[in-house]
Amino acid sequence: MNLSLRSTLHLSLPALSIVVAFVLLLCLELGIGIGEGARESAEFRAESSLAMLSRDETATLHTKVQFDETDLAYQLLEHAVWTLPTDSLLQNANLECSEGVYQVTDESGQTLTIPNHWVWTPISGTPKLISTNIRVSGSCDGSGFIEAIEGDSFMFRSQDIETPPVPGKPFDVAIYQQVQTLTGTAYSVSGFMVSFCGGSASPNDCPEGYYISKMVGLDPSGAAEPLADRVAWAESQAPHDEVRWVNLRVAAQAISSTMTVFVRVHSPFQWHGNHAIADLFSMVEAPTATFIELPESIQVTGTTGIPTGTRLVQGNVQEIRWTGSLSPDIEALDREDYELIYEIEYRHNDVDTWSTLVEQQVGDGCIRFLAPELDQTYYFRIRALAARPESGGHRYLSIWSEPEAIHFSTVSGPSGTAPDSAEALYLPVMRSLFQASCL
Repeated sequence: MNLSLRSTLHLSLPALSIVVAFVLLLCLELGIGIGEGARESAEFRAESSLAMLSRDETATLHTKVQFDETDLAYQLLEHAVWTLPTDSLLQNANLECSEGVYQVTDESGQTLTIPNHWVWTPISGTPKLISTNIRVSGSCDGSGFIEAIEGDSFMFRSQDIETPPVPGKPFDVAIYQQVQTLTGTAYSVSGFMVSFCGGSASPNDCPEGYYISKMVGLDPSGAAEPLADRVAWAESQAPHDEVRWVNLRVAAQAISSTMTVFVRVHSPFQWHGNHAIADLFSMVEAPTATFIELPESIQVTGTTGIPTGTRLVQGNVQEIRWTGSLSPDIEALDREDYELIYEIEYRHNDVDTWSTLVEQQVGDGCIRFLAPELDQTYYFRIRALAARPESGGHRYLSIWSEPEAIHFSTVSGPSGTAPDSAEALYLPVMRSLFQASCL
């Protein structure tokens, strides 16, 4: 009996390894031989490396199998194709209509065309959401010019965009996708968006002060509530004639087995021609950044006023060293030119606002921090950006490290020259006076 099977199975990587093991055991049980030539011809593609089977990421096993009862295992192994999401944990990350679309109807009765694997969530207004290719060319495989980085893109188009008497009505809308994650692991999302106030002409008649917010968000809990306080957002209000395609990136640490990625456009002003376009998204495990070789923390007793777990320094000088790493997901992108670019912030114990201490620092490094005044506690935090400065493309943020508290004590020890004024404690513009590179 001959059978024909086409299937797409969505399995975690550990589950996929179980499938392969089951097939091999089935072969042995049934006495089905799998020759060396069949092994060599089996089409297993795993760009991210099958060594990552221990990680609970999503993979897709596509099979097109023609077999009879005597060569089931042989044909399954011969024709199976592993497709791992080497560039993103997202499905249809680039919002391509070629990967399928579906239609929904909003409260005004208009039809919205949403890319597969994404979900529409209205916030206010009734904008038109549609594949840019379908909007411009009338079909997914149209050949006309569209505003996109690669292939198709996705358009957020204001209601009555050029129709009097009130063209380009305000709106706020998002699409989202929920992604399987590992609790406690940090993830990073990168994407590109462009907005047009007053249409795509440059220059145009967009009134001064008008803007369209382009946003990418991550909800670490996996909920589908774009207005929730827990959602971490990256936002840009830059117009198209200032930044044609702006890269938005955000990172967060998963607090459940699911995280939610939002792509959102908020157009708060009524003006003709208002619309935005999104394209080329990616979600990966985030890079890391950490401080190293800091003094040991102390267990505070009594009423010293020093926070428990603070690191104690004798004198007013401390070397701040840092390092970090690319994540396995980024390393699996087959691009060797990713670098880590670091940013360090600090604040005084009595101040809530963080100030920049180090920015745009490529690679591991060290600075000497000179405290402006003794018997004071400062907090420090660090994060990294994985980027390809010479090549562009996606950029992946790490999350901020947990703040490190350092107390500079009057106990005798090394010292340096610092500003005399106590006001220096609260003036980040004076940081160049009390930090320098390590020798």
